[in-house]
Amino acid sequence: MPHVDNWPIKISIRMQFIIHFFVAISSNIRGYMLRFTSIFFVLMMGSFHMLKGQNSNGQIIASDSNYIPTVRSIYFQDVNSTLSLPIFYLDSVYQFNIHFDLLENKPRRISYSLLLYDRNWNPVDLDPLEYLEGINEQLITNYKSSQLTLVPYIHYTINFPSTELNLKSTGNYLLIVYDEDENVLFTRKIYVAQNRFRVDVKFVSAADIAKYYSHQAIEMNITAPYPYKVLNPLQELQVEIFQNGNPNTRIILKEPFNYSSDKFNYVRKDEIIFPAMKEYRYKDIRSVQQKTFGISYWDERDGKYNCYFVPDEIRAGRNYFSDIDINGRFYISKNDVEYARDNYIKEYVWCYPSIKTSRHDEREVYIYGALSDWKLKDEFKMTYDESKRAYLGSFLFKNSYFNYMYATLDDQGNISTSEFEGDWYETENDYFVLVYYKGFGDRNDRIVFAGRFTSN
Repeated sequence: MPHVDNWPIKISIRMQFIIHFFVAISSNIRGYMLRFTSIFFVLMMGSFHMLKGQNSNGQIIASDSNYIPTVRSIYFQDVNSTLSLPIFYLDSVYQFNIHFDLLENKPRRISYSLLLYDRNWNPVDLDPLEYLEGINEQLITNYKSSQLTLVPYIHYTINFPSTELNLKSTGNYLLIVYDEDENVLFTRKIYVAQNRFRVDVKFVSAADIAKYYSHQAIEMNITAPYPYKVLNPLQELQVEIFQNGNPNTRIILKEPFNYSSDKFNYVRKDEIIFPAMKEYRYKDIRSVQQKTFGISYWDERDGKYNCYFVPDEIRAGRNYFSDIDINGRFYISKNDVEYARDNYIKEYVWCYPSIKTSRHDEREVYIYGALSDWKLKDEFKMTYDESKRAYLGSFLFKNSYFNYMYATLDDQGNISTSEFEGDWYETENDYFVLVYYKGFGDRNDRIVFAGRFTSN
């Protein structure tokens, strides 16, 4: 079920890092005295106050969440393009950038930190000095106010990694961005990998005849090279697969169908299977002066730009049509001015989508994709208009080319695009594979493979 985490906070961000440190010490030194001293020291430091971003135990919630409504347009970008899944390779010579806006008139003092988690996104009992190099509280100094835009905002950029903060270990990291009052603004998951294992993926037809034309199935073989020794794959290995970088599609594999000393085969029929969906719908709102495909018209009223979409139609049950998409992502850009790649000159515009249908039931309908952080958010909810026999919506978004679909909750409470979009086995999708390994004596889960495979 989609939700927004608004759990009460009992301790501040800095207290979280202190507790993280002392838990690591306590887990390695026997005796209750040091544990008691550590807890007492933490309780004596600072004041306790209510914030958003931690649970009732004082732990940061490991999720991709926004905690204030003014934070917008969060995305990861490498040297080539916007990333579907934020994977960083530890031995890479390249940086990637993390971009975000705050819809405010003046900049704040904003910092970020990183915490390491295990394969299941539980905090690890390690001193941050064991997996980070540098000070784990970095002030964001790269920011710029918007220029000549109707909606004012401040654009921030984090260069990752940096000379001030670098990584020592692979694994699951949580990026935590917060202000000077230690209010969490947002959190994002980051996957840090070193490709030591080999993964071979084969796309096969679904064995279940009912899913033959609507789903995509995968078989996978993993090779662990010397000197890695996997004695108990059920405990030491975990494999995860995401469709198009969407965290809601994650499939977790813990036990291979069969294995030898260094080869692990995940070939059970329909064990790795996904609804194939269809190619994503798209809109190009990079120009406020030109109508692009699917745009009915633009106007400027009440100090804002408004973009009205040509009404969409339901695609479920219709013939498959091959089209080029970017698998649910968005690309921030502007076509109206020179230097359009600069993030501080792009406009925020109000978009007005609609989808025609005479069917109206109790299920709520949403605009869905990376633009909604792969969640069913209220700001992207559609409302049914009986007179127009269509669902209507409105949302604020930055000049961009973006993909989207119409989504609902299915009978099991899962997010589904099938009712409005349909599924077809020939759809082109990206599949991201992560392989976690924790050998005997290892203290944290390492990501020993991260890669993308494309169907069709």
